[in-house]
Amino acid sequence: MDAMIPVLAEAEKNSSIVVEDKQIFYFLKIKCRYMKKLLLPFLLISMIIVSCDQSASEKSRKEKFKGFMIDAARDVEKMNYYYRLLDFFSEKGFNVIIFRLTDDEGCAMKFSSHPELITHQGAYSAEEIKKFIAYASTKHIEIIPEIESFGHTKYITRTQRYSYLRDYPDETYWMNAICPLHDTTLKIMKDLYTEVASIFPCRYIHIGCDEVDFGASAWSQEMLKTKSKSEIYALYINTLNRYVKEQGKKTIIWGDMIIHRNDPQILDMLDKDIVMMDWNYWDIDDKKIDSIAREVIARGFELIGAPAANWFAWGPRIGLYQLENLLCFSRVYHHLDDPKNLGLIVTHWAPKRYIQNCQWDTYALIADILNHPGSFDFNQSISGFCQQHYGLPADDETVVFFREIYQQTPSHSLLNPTQVPLVFQGKPMLRLFPWNSMDYVRKHIATRDSLLPNPFRSLAEKAHSLEPSVVRNKTDFSEFVITLEFIAHLIDRDNMMWKLCHTNPSMHEMKKMLAIQAEADSTWVHRLDSLWQTGRTGPIDSGHLWEFPRAARFTAQLAVHPGMIKK
Repeated sequence: MDAMIPVLAEAEKNSSIVVEDKQIFYFLKIKCRYMKKLLLPFLLISMIIVSCDQSASEKSRKEKFKGFMIDAARDVEKMNYYYRLLDFFSEKGFNVIIFRLTDDEGCAMKFSSHPELITHQGAYSAEEIKKFIAYASTKHIEIIPEIESFGHTKYITRTQRYSYLRDYPDETYWMNAICPLHDTTLKIMKDLYTEVASIFPCRYIHIGCDEVDFGASAWSQEMLKTKSKSEIYALYINTLNRYVKEQGKKTIIWGDMIIHRNDPQILDMLDKDIVMMDWNYWDIDDKKIDSIAREVIARGFELIGAPAANWFAWGPRIGLYQLENLLCFSRVYHHLDDPKNLGLIVTHWAPKRYIQNCQWDTYALIADILNHPGSFDFNQSISGFCQQHYGLPADDETVVFFREIYQQTPSHSLLNPTQVPLVFQGKPMLRLFPWNSMDYVRKHIATRDSLLPNPFRSLAEKAHSLEPSVVRNKTDFSEFVITLEFIAHLIDRDNMMWKLCHTNPSMHEMKKMLAIQAEADSTWVHRLDSLWQTGRTGPIDSGHLWEFPRAARFTAQLAVHPGMIKK
């Protein structure tokens, strides 16, 4: 405002004004004192508006990220669900969404520059994406695209045309890579960045680059004769960064290959204008998270913290331990007073693991954790959510019910105990996965001493008793109830197999028990498939919902050949 005074004084003196603001030029020539006095108030108001707009824009740029990640690349969901997410998170003050467009499974957007890439059924058109971005802008949410550019690139290398770019040993290994610095690789990446830059008017492009294992191809082996893996990695990433900057944007990259691989050389070799995104889904040690963040910032990089909601550790729901990871990041990044701390974006992986509308309570908890670092109250958060989202009474009984769900939710039985412990807050953590092979049965069920507890039967019954009281978002609550029933079914199924392994039933009894189980599993597959198709594209496949369809097929196989269990 002070800067306007000399301009106005000059206007009063000369009855003539030239106002310059970047590319906007105003020329006012006032010959009449009456006109001068009439126009000056309007000029003052307009300049205040411009100043306020600039201040708001500057504030937006300085505002810390408070964001969420949409994993469209793993499973394409119907756009109306994403619009709901925008509405929900904008009300919670979130300002950014990472929109994942590519992964091993395929592309979530139809790329006009490379239509030959593996593309999901139901992939979005550029126009659909633009409409989504436009709507997000009305909610003050920035949509940032992610293009996987090193690992997670089977959307390229699984095509016949680009199979020669494969730079990993075989298809059985979970990590992969595309040949770095190969002319064709660089052209594809540059084309994809150029295309998304024309669609997404955001400040950043996320180029992925997590979980990379390269070096199996003749191309890379030749480079490794003169350069280390770290040197090749850095050279490739810096090249990609140059392509992103050519589009007038900044690069975001997953930090695991750089921050957590004990190779500080990579940090020294990378361009300092690359933004690191530190994903860590299992640590709940504030000092450790803080130490990592400060080290990255000290090396000259901007940093985004990336805790998780759902990831490999969990199936249809997440447990209480995962909330601790979110709380840890929220506290650390809230107290990390450095301009290079850009804030937090919560990752939420693989929609195939859960029924679409069963996790709105989790989203509310995520938002409250980020909004109230250091003062988050689970009971208050759940109470508010139940009132606002479902219209349920916020009594102690309902709060205890939800806490019990989070405490009892099983994690993946194949998970390393160093990532999610077997005991948390003095209580054993339930481990589970739908058995789908005799190898799994022998390792994880036959060796167990006892049946699993199944609190989800009573939890599902409690949820049913609440259903008549739900006045809003009834479909969401219905899918929440179905999820509890599904978890109860999985535990019962696991216990049925335990009995077959430990009680030595006759072949007739085994066949009967397996036939009943196979029928129940089949019913669940049809039920889940129906739910799947209401919010997602294409039928449910064997990898969905903790690979339950695959498990159901194995049950049917055992029902015909029960002797497999005795072998």
